[in-house]
Amino acid sequence: MDICGILEIVALVTGIAYMVLQVLQKRIMWYFNLVTSASSLAVTLMSRLWASAALDTYFIITSVIGIFTWRALARKDGEGDRVRLVRLTPSAVLVSAAVAVVGGVGIYFLLLHTNDASPVADAATMILSVIAAWWLTRPYIEQWYVWLAADLIAVIMYATQGLWGMMTLFSLYSLSCFAGYIHWRKKGIYV
Repeated sequence: MDICGILEIVALVTGIAYMVLQVLQKRIMWYFNLVTSASSLAVTLMSRLWASAALDTYFIITSVIGIFTWRALARKDGEGDRVRLVRLTPSAVLVSAAVAVVGGVGIYFLLLHTNDASPVADAATMILSVIAAWWLTRPYIEQWYVWLAADLIAVIMYATQGLWGMMTLFSLYSLSCFAGYIHWRKKGIYV
C-alpha cells in the first residue's frame, strides 16, 4: 500500500469519528476534523484535486474557529445534553447564495487552467463545503442540507478518480447528514 492509500485510511477512520461526534454535537469533533483534513489534504494534493486541497486547508482553519466558537457557546449554555443551535438569518442565506454562485463559477474557471482531474465536481464540492463548514461553526441546523449536496457530489468525484477510501468516507458523510439533522432537530435548543 502506498502513502496515499495509508492517508486515505487515516482520513477514513478519523473522518468516521468526526462524523459521529458531529451528529452528537460534541466539541471534540473539531480535533478529529483537524486530523481528517490534514490527511485528506495530502491525498487531494497527490491526486491533483486542487479545489479539494484548498477545501481541506479551509477545513483546518474552520476547525480552529469551531473549537473556539463552540467553547464560547458551551460556556454560555452549559455542557448539557442539548444541541445548541443558532437561527439562520436571511442575510446569511443571501450571502451564502451569492458566494455559491460567484465562488463556484470562479473556482470552476480557475480549475480549467490547471491540471485538475475533475473541475466541475471539485468546484461544486468546494464551494458547497465552504458554506456548510461556515454554517457548522455557527451552528445552523440547515448546514446538514448543504453538507448532503456537497458530500453526494464528492462521492461521485472520488469514485471517478478511483479514490475508494475517500468515496467511502463521503458516502458515510452523506448518510450522516440524515442522522445529524434528526438528532439536532430532536435535541436542539436555540441559544
